[in-house]
Amino acid sequence: MAPKETSYLLEYGVLNLRFGRYDIALGTFEKALKIDPQLIACYRLMGLCHLQKKDKVKAIQLFETAVKKGDKEAEPLLKKYK
Repeated sequence: MAPKETSYLLEYGVLNLRFGRYDIALGTFEKALKIDPQLIACYRLMGLCHLQKKDKVKAIQLFETAVKKGDKEAEPLLKKYK
């Protein structure tokens, strides 16, 4: 897989999120969104990174964006942390 492929970037970002490398994960999700702005899961995943970094305000903003764009998985997170 080429590093510019969004599926690769999404998986790489999730791995970094799971291993606690939140800044790397955030950068990876941002790259994926630049390639394909319709990857709405990236907003939710970036929100999870910001939660781990103790930035609840930014996390909520990203969850709201994800919900507005149609990410149903972000709805419970938004309700929980808002």
